[in-house]
Parts: sequence; C-alpha cells; structure tokens
Amino acid sequence: SLVFAQSPQIMKSYKNISAGKDSAVSITALSVSSFSIFLWFVYAIMVSDTLIIVSTVISFSSMISIIILESIGKRRRGLKAA
Repeated sequence: SLVFAQSPQIMKSYKNISAGKDSAVSITALSVSSFSIFLWFVYAIMVSDTLIIVSTVISFSSMISIIILESIGKRRRGLKAA
C-alpha cells in the first residue's frame, strides 16, 4: 500500500548510482517529506498508536534510504566531473 510507495524509487536510485546517471529527485523535497513523516511518528508515540508507529517507521526508513542513495549518487557524479 502507501507505506511501500517509495520502493520503486529506491530501486531506481540504486540503478542510477550503478549507471552513473543523473537523477531528477530533489533531496530537499525528500527531506521535508521525511520530516513530516517523523512528526507523524512523534504523534503516534504520543497517542500510543501501534499501526501508525509501524507505518511511519517503514515510510521514514524508505525516505532516508532514498536520501542516502541520492546523496551518494550526486557525490560520485561530482567526483567524476572534477
């Protein structure tokens, strides 16, 4: 469902790193989205809602994975250009 909606982007980011391709993903936008998911996590802890806790942990992990992969890809492309 929506929790795993970012899975295709994780795979694409990984493939882009391997191929050395540029990406159209905005790390800033992903960071803002990750922060909003984190706030949902805080809310879920405050109200002790296990379902929201689990879903936000999975979503946050996916977003952080994409941010890390995209950062690695941008760094590698920058090193190749230099």
